[in-house]
Amino acid sequence: MFRRSISMNKKHCLSLLLLMILIAVACLNLTEGFEKEEVVPDYCGSAGYSMHPELQKILLDKDLIRFQPRKYTQSECDKIDGAKFKNGKCTITKNGKEINCNDTCKGLNKIKSLPPNECSVNGKLLGITNKPFTLKIGKKVIVPENTMRLYTSDECEQLNGKHDISILTMMNDKEKEQFIEDHGTGYGGCKGKDNTDYSTMCYADPPSMTDVKNKLSGLLS
Repeated sequence: MFRRSISMNKKHCLSLLLLMILIAVACLNLTEGFEKEEVVPDYCGSAGYSMHPELQKILLDKDLIRFQPRKYTQSECDKIDGAKFKNGKCTITKNGKEINCNDTCKGLNKIKSLPPNECSVNGKLLGITNKPFTLKIGKKVIVPENTMRLYTSDECEQLNGKHDISILTMMNDKEKEQFIEDHGTGYGGCKGKDNTDYSTMCYADPPSMTDVKNKLSGLLS
């Protein structure tokens, strides 16, 4: 009886040990799933756009950033060989299967985008880059400099968009005054078709002094 009891205890211990090992492996796989880098297929290139990485950190829940889809305009989708664009969706066909680039290329969102062609009129990038300003979105946040593009009503109209000054409703009187002082009167956002937000799509960092020097050298040579 005593031997039988020992044998049963050994079996229980082995079963418990096996269960603990399985739990540890499952937890390890779950952790790796969250930490590993997003693999970006070669066909993605650098096409598409997202809001500025710094703006993502402020406006989006950090746990949801990695799930934000890659966004496309017609011109950006055209950069992917064989891709088709419709209603903001960019797709290609591989081995007879339709692939949604908005999903498979979202790993590119962690790097800065260049403004799509749709941000310009006759080769000129419309609007101005922002100075830091404060918004109240549940809590107060400071929008970093050069992470958005702001437009006048006329500029937005040239982009076939709808001028949006609702951004001012998220500021108190003092913050509005500072915003107008920094950017000028009449500046706000610009919304386009297919849920396009020109303000977060068309941001562009000012050229560095190195870029300016290189350009001048090219003109003078």
